[in-house]
Amino acid sequence: MHKATLLLLVAALSLGGCRKKAFPDPHFERATRTYQALFATYLDDCYAEPKMDEVLLDLKKVDEASSDAESAKALLRVIDEGKKKLAKDRADREKISLAAQAAAQAAPRIDVDRILAASAPPDAGPPPEAALAPDPYGPGASIADLNAKTGGCLVGDQPFTEQETNKKGMLYRLSSSPACLDKLPGFASQVVLVTDDGRIYRRIAASSVPEPARAAPRDAGTPQAPRAAQPAAAAQPARAVQAPVAEENTQTTQSRPGSPDSDGGYGY
Repeated sequence: MHKATLLLLVAALSLGGCRKKAFPDPHFERATRTYQALFATYLDDCYAEPKMDEVLLDLKKVDEASSDAESAKALLRVIDEGKKKLAKDRADREKISLAAQAAAQAAPRIDVDRILAASAPPDAGPPPEAALAPDPYGPGASIADLNAKTGGCLVGDQPFTEQETNKKGMLYRLSSSPACLDKLPGFASQVVLVTDDGRIYRRIAASSVPEPARAAPRDAGTPQAPRAAQPAAAAQPARAVQAPVAEENTQTTQSRPGSPDSDGGYGY
């Protein structure tokens, strides 16, 4: 080997021995610590956090000659891809949200109050008289129709006058025949008040109506001879005695409920 060649080889070895050994970079160590804390807290959303910019700044300061240079470059690529993916995901979510809002605005709005109002029956006021079919056995029913259906089971008994309303008419009672008891059992213990127009006024308990007083037959006896005419002065005492009696009877009749009235019926 030539002497000059040997000298060159020695110089190369000497230069190689003077090179610095690889060393860790504190910028990379701090960047790694901050990145791991952000990812543990925010997961994929960490790439949008402001402190991620500090991580990028530290990674770019890592010395190329350090042992962390390649790791710093790799982490820079990871952060760059994470930022791009997060931006795409957020853009897609924004599009979906806008589409949902547009669909909600385009859809017809349902006015619940209007629908309920439209479905409610119209207020046409009181129903017509034709729709108010009277109870065939209640107030307003025709006593003639009822008797026509039952074969005359309700029999007129005596007239009545209601004192408070001055209603007048006839009391009807149920016939005692077994057939009528079968047809109208509800009338067995009742009395029907029928007004003069032939309509049932109301029904009351039969026990509240006293039995009509039957007048005793007058004894004709022996016909009396006609009295001789008497002077006017002699007739006056007789009129004076009879007048108070008639007045007392009138007052008694008016004060007793259920007593015979002037028509021979009963007041209630």
